Amino acid sequence: RGLRGGGGGADANANAAETESGPPKRRTGTKAQRLYERSLLESTSTSTSSDPDAPSSVVYLGRLPPPFQESEIGSFLSQFGRLLALKLSRSTKTGRPRGYAFAKFEDEEVAGVAATTMSGYLLGGRRLVCHVLPRGRVHPMLFRGLEGVQRSRRRFVTGRLEKRRLRK
Repeated sequence: RGLRGGGGGADANANAAETESGPPKRRTGTKAQRLYERSLLESTSTSTSSDPDAPSSVVYLGRLPPPFQESEIGSFLSQFGRLLALKLSRSTKTGRPRGYAFAKFEDEEVAGVAATTMSGYLLGGRRLVCHVLPRGRVHPMLFRGLEGVQRSRRRFVTGRLEKRRLRK
């Protein structure tokens, strides 16, 4: 309903649709928050079981010996089945491994077999702790940006050392 009369038409319908839905919605929050919310939606829509206590395909590996690197862990775990992602936790100051890792397998059954087989396994003088994480305990951003193996430790540490040198 413009000033020229009650002609209606396509323009009137488009304006009515805009006023009903309100102004276009603005994005709120940071990019990380939006990614987190999107990954939550994707993970809930793609999961076959909505039970948070149901086993997932993610295995926790604890008490890893310090010289054990991503490539060694990946080749070690690949004997059980296809490994989709691997995250070895590292110290932000030194770049050294913290002694635990998370591995994501293609199947939940393969993850269960790997966890039961490796739990209690003696490796480098340490007894490994391995178990399958329930779906409710797997953070959707756990493997964000990882494609099997993390970036090299050398680049990480040298970047830190250069920052320290520049600060002096």
